[in-house]
Amino acid sequence: MIPLFLFPTKLPLTVDRIEEEYAVVEWKDGSYTNIEKHLLPSSLHEGQALIVYLRPSKEGEATAVSIHPAFLNQAAATIELPYHQHLKLGHQYELIIHPLRNTYVETKYRIKDRTFFKRNMQQDASALYHSKP
Repeated sequence: MIPLFLFPTKLPLTVDRIEEEYAVVEWKDGSYTNIEKHLLPSSLHEGQALIVYLRPSKEGEATAVSIHPAFLNQAAATIELPYHQHLKLGHQYELIIHPLRNTYVETKYRIKDRTFFKRNMQQDASALYHSKP
């Protein structure tokens, strides 16, 4: 039997807005919290979907400082997890925050010429609308 602690907890979230030193994120349950930008991917933008991997680890850099609601302290930053998440006080966790795989729209959004992006998106939308199933 494989121990459950080998599988990380996956917590999806969406970036609501980006401030100077932190990002306001929305968890799947609809709650909001602030996460400092240095803990998030550098290619961060509003509306981006991220996933948090959380796994108990002796070498983990994040420490649980509150049980419920769950707070993790990592790299001089405190992260509040969704209300349903429970942690063991004082335990260490490996915390990894990754963007979800790029969608078609996000890939096109990275094109530097935004007029090219808008024109192509309009053409794509028009072609999709007029196509027959």
